[in-house]
Amino acid sequence: MSSTPVHVSCPAGTITGYTEGDVNYFHSVDYSLIPGDFENAVKLNAARDQDARTPRPDAVALTITAPKQATDAPVLVYIHGGRYENGTHEDPRAEGTANARAGIIQVQVGYRVGLQGFAQFHDDESFRFRGIDDCQLALEWIQSNIESFGGDPTNVTVIGQSAGATTALWLMRRDHYKGAFRRVVALSPAFPLESNEKRRASLRRALGVPVTRESLAALPQDKLADGYSKFRKKHNLGMALGPAPFDATEMVDIPLVVGSTRDEFYGIPVAQKIDSSPLRGLALRQMAPKFGFPPNSLVRGARLQATSTKNVPWDA
Repeated sequence: MSSTPVHVSCPAGTITGYTEGDVNYFHSVDYSLIPGDFENAVKLNAARDQDARTPRPDAVALTITAPKQATDAPVLVYIHGGRYENGTHEDPRAEGTANARAGIIQVQVGYRVGLQGFAQFHDDESFRFRGIDDCQLALEWIQSNIESFGGDPTNVTVIGQSAGATTALWLMRRDHYKGAFRRVVALSPAFPLESNEKRRASLRRALGVPVTRESLAALPQDKLADGYSKFRKKHNLGMALGPAPFDATEMVDIPLVVGSTRDEFYGIPVAQKIDSSPLRGLALRQMAPKFGFPPNSLVRGARLQATSTKNVPWDA
């Protein structure tokens, strides 16, 4: 299908995307300025033109997929998962064409992950994470600009998956919520079992340097990656970093749906083998401690899921 350029003038500047059929695409739109990997992001200080025709999956940016003739369309903001370690706003599994054809504007949000997004320093507030604050700035950008793309800024739904679901819930905290969205759908939210503060000593040992902005910024990227890999292994299959602990009483009162994505790990061959094995109950018992759960908890959860989805019961 051939594409033609499309230009949208908004408070952030002129954004150039392209049209294919009845859908407009704007890839990897910058929504903030990040002065350093471990520094707090700030709003873009002036309007500027952006060519948004080429995806930049490694950028901290957002991608907009919109009906060609949108007017006051509902807005769906998707926050990707990835264990707070990876993921991108250009994840093709969350591509927005189907929603756009249904009359919905979809915005996929990228944010800093890994140490850049979720390591905490001595002068950070305990409930603040750069990766989540990145998402907050993206939501503010959407509030200021989405009307120019045909969206209704008063009708924004945030949906997150896995780490993205946890981020969405964290954005519902009273100390974060600024009215930038009306409702949340959280799919398979996942939290670390301990706070970053409790894990700071082990992170320092793995990195070999103090856990400060200056020390981490000075480390070569390969040493930073190696150090994080050592730290990551200490926590097996659980979350090494991320927002914790979570207290639901700190959330604002807006509509919330919490669900799960049943086939979340089917892209991993070993997960498919376990699911189809007659020994899957035994495998789950062995895997549970690696996630930080009691030995039989995953088996009970699998039985419940199999019953609720009318699948063949698990043989524990």
